[in-house]
Amino acid sequence: MRPNYSIFLPIYNGDSHFDNICLNIKKQKKKADQVIVVDDTKNSTYFINKLIEFLNCKNITNEFKIIKNKNNFKPSKCWNLNYNLFRNKLVFRMDADDTWNEYHTTLMIDEYLNDKSHLIYVQKNKINLFQKLIYNYDFIFTNQAVHSSALLNLNNGKIIYPNTDYPFDDLLMFIKYKYIKKKSVKFVDLNTSNTNLNVINRWSERDNRKSKKLTLKKYFFLALKKKLSLKKISTFNVLKVFGNFNLLQSIYVIYKILR
Repeated sequence: MRPNYSIFLPIYNGDSHFDNICLNIKKQKKKADQVIVVDDTKNSTYFINKLIEFLNCKNITNEFKIIKNKNNFKPSKCWNLNYNLFRNKLVFRMDADDTWNEYHTTLMIDEYLNDKSHLIYVQKNKINLFQKLIYNYDFIFTNQAVHSSALLNLNNGKIIYPNTDYPFDDLLMFIKYKYIKKKSVKFVDLNTSNTNLNVINRWSERDNRKSKKLTLKKYFFLALKKKLSLKKISTFNVLKVFGNFNLLQSIYVIYKILR
């Protein structure tokens, strides 16, 4: 028997994602025991009413909660504020634009059952031939994981996101637990979750436009890291750390990573 699990779903401008969200939850072979939705949008009454109607169906989930934020807190703060609501120790983090196949939760839980020692179970992103030359799967900075569809194993400790803004919330959470807390992160060779980047009103739509300008710089530093056999750090990612922590915190993070 596979253990029960919860789904945590923070939503911003969810109207365009409604069908995708419902399909992800409904089609799972192993149904969610609990679904927690945090609505981070100011005006979304229509969307929330539709979602309540959908989740009221008892053969989809045993319990659902919908939390309405008065302000736009972003995903990491949404998680931290509602952490105590989880009734299960296995929690799937879902983004509204993630697309899960019907075996996503089943196969990810099987990975957990095979080895329960990991704090985070995360799938590898698909990468092209060029990226294979410069990516290092031992190093989690390079966004090679499908972060938002990770399985979080709260049996192995409490997970609190760093107080940072999207889109680096998942990235810095991994840094915190892998390099500072020394917790195990498992990269899973599955392809049961994908992210649909071609939708309007994504949380990171504006950030993606900015990041495209940095693509060549990013590849340069990744290639340099590979050339110098630096498995744990790159200049580009040092800048990410200093951009999201204060000076003393950043020095401490880099020190821990380089040890």
